[in-house]
Amino acid sequence: MKTFFAGVLAATACALDASEYEFMQYLSKYGKMYETVEEFLMRKEIYLQKDIEIMAYNSRPSNFILGHNKFSDWRAEEMQVMLGEKESVESSNAYCKKPDESYLNAKIPDSVNWVEAGMTTPVKDQGACGSCWTFATTGTVESANAIFGSGLVSLSEQQLVDCVTVDDGCNGGMTYDAYTYLMSANAYLEDDWAYTAKDGVCHYKASKASDITLSTYVCVEPQTPAAMKVAVAQQPVAISVDAGSTVFHNYSGGVLDSTDCGINTNHAISIVGYGTDEDSGLEYWLVRNSWGSSWGVDGYIKIAITEGDGICAINHRPLYPTVA
Repeated sequence: MKTFFAGVLAATACALDASEYEFMQYLSKYGKMYETVEEFLMRKEIYLQKDIEIMAYNSRPSNFILGHNKFSDWRAEEMQVMLGEKESVESSNAYCKKPDESYLNAKIPDSVNWVEAGMTTPVKDQGACGSCWTFATTGTVESANAIFGSGLVSLSEQQLVDCVTVDDGCNGGMTYDAYTYLMSANAYLEDDWAYTAKDGVCHYKASKASDITLSTYVCVEPQTPAAMKVAVAQQPVAISVDAGSTVFHNYSGGVLDSTDCGINTNHAISIVGYGTDEDSGLEYWLVRNSWGSSWGVDGYIKIAITEGDGICAINHRPLYPTVA
């Protein structure tokens, strides 16, 4: 059925207008196929509306650009599934250690890039599951272990989806809770507990886990970029952002400095560096997402460093793990 339908579409592409032809190219690029003509028409309408939004943003002077990606034909409610960061910071946040106030006097480099330093695993993809909080956790723990522990290995998000019972797996959770869990349980390697993008059953056995665990985690002073820079100069930092806007969904390059992003945190990701953009002169956070390497720029986004809430509320909730 799918093959036949795709064949019919390819055969009729020559009869399409320019916008429809672009949509056909989009389907080919991202390997998309739909079961029915009705779904095809619905997805095409979403894509064309998104195309209008993208062109409108890109037509005015800006420090960033938008572009199409695998989400350009998704409904708003489908995108909402990807945003799994809870708003409440109760429960495990009580275990959060505060940094020594002397950190503000620390000397740090003008730029940091933990990706180029080889201290991050490749960008991962959470799929259609609100498990972003587990990817923010594993990404920062992987880097902490690479910098201060036994080396760089890929850790299991599925373990956290299945075993952090104070949270809701694919329906959302908190990085705080995942860090707290890893203070009493060792992390599994990715190969030993593979990601499924679905809720599963916890089958934790200490004998099958790695030797990676946490002694604590540190909550950086919120809404204080100077403190966040000191932390990022030491290691990648987990953060929460408002990822519910078109400027975030369809970011394609440059430094995102738009207030259209919003300040209601709903997505957990991590800062893996900072620097100054040569084209715009803007200082930026280098941020790693968990929507695959085809999103953004190879899976990353540069977000402008500002005071207060920060662009996309990036200054609200920074924290990082300490490996035991």
